[in-house]
Amino acid sequence: MTVFYFTATGNSLAVAKAIGGTLRSIPQEISEAQHVKDDATGVVFPVYNWGLPKMVRQFLQTTEFDAPYTFAVGTYGFAYGKCMENVQSAGSRPFDYTAGIRMADTFIPGFDQRKEALGFKKRKVAENMARIAAEVNAGTRRLDRANPLMRLAHPLIAAHEAKNVDSDTARRFRIDEACDLCGICAKVCPAGNLTVTDRVDSANHCEGCLACVHLCPRNAVHVPREKNEARWQNPDVTLGEIIAANRRIG
Repeated sequence: MTVFYFTATGNSLAVAKAIGGTLRSIPQEISEAQHVKDDATGVVFPVYNWGLPKMVRQFLQTTEFDAPYTFAVGTYGFAYGKCMENVQSAGSRPFDYTAGIRMADTFIPGFDQRKEALGFKKRKVAENMARIAAEVNAGTRRLDRANPLMRLAHPLIAAHEAKNVDSDTARRFRIDEACDLCGICAKVCPAGNLTVTDRVDSANHCEGCLACVHLCPRNAVHVPREKNEARWQNPDVTLGEIIAANRRIG
């Protein structure tokens, strides 16, 4: 089994690790179209703006899954609308299994990360990861369906949320005097959008994942309208694992 994943603060990597198999990071696989053949193949990703991260959508559009069983798992915080239904049309073929798993909402302008950390402990994350992993490994065929309210709200909420992220999102971030130019922000960025020399520079292909904000060891990166300075990193994933996952190759 091959599991492709996109991770920023570790939530999706934690799920991919629970599922098992050969884990491959999407930021390191997206350079060219490819054909992937295995007995089972799937993708694990965070839900952004009630949809797919830009890089995940591009990956699915350029990758052919040649497997008798395919799956998609989306990690989310507050809600995910119709994302796990819409992912069915994102790639070259529909998935046999889709599921959403509630973890922590890392969009800090909207959610207090201290409250999200408390909520994470109450959401039976470990049990739900184990259930999804067991279903995937058993070859379960089931599609996640949005409830009627989420189905109605999806177009409006998704359009509103999408305004929060564009290719220049990182240019609106503020870096304060606590920054010691350690370079962690650039190392965890899945898009290779940041460079650190005698200052931190941003290009114009931000994914809006907020990895640089959450994982700065000095808490020196800030976004407009953030609730407070609390940050999130999945407790089952190390900083080193995230850096390794998002290290640009080639």
